[in-house]
Amino acid sequence: MIAALRARSGLSQNVMAGQAGIRQSTLSRIERGQLVPDVFLFSRLAKTIGLSAAELQRHVDEAIKRTREAAADVTPNQKSSGGTWWKAALAVAGIVGVSGLAAYAVSAMFQESEEDGKAGS
Repeated sequence: MIAALRARSGLSQNVMAGQAGIRQSTLSRIERGQLVPDVFLFSRLAKTIGLSAAELQRHVDEAIKRTREAAADVTPNQKSSGGTWWKAALAVAGIVGVSGLAAYAVSAMFQESEEDGKAGS
């Protein structure tokens, strides 16, 4: 999510991290979902990419919603018990696929908004 917004803004990780007052490795961890920024850092990240914290939160909420919807479509409803390894592998593959779908949805949303902005010019 943050990575797509950063790329849309034309910023490298180094530049965005510097503008937000954090290390590049910290921004990388945030973009990979390994670190959740606190409200103050979240606000600085939003400002760095030209959004308010509320706007960034709306983008995040929409991405989460789309991810959950995609996960519901991808994850099979299994009623049987038993912990076979393939069920775990299928769940992991579904999560990875859903993450990709969420990233694609966010990118498509931003590309669409850019096209709308160009058409309005």
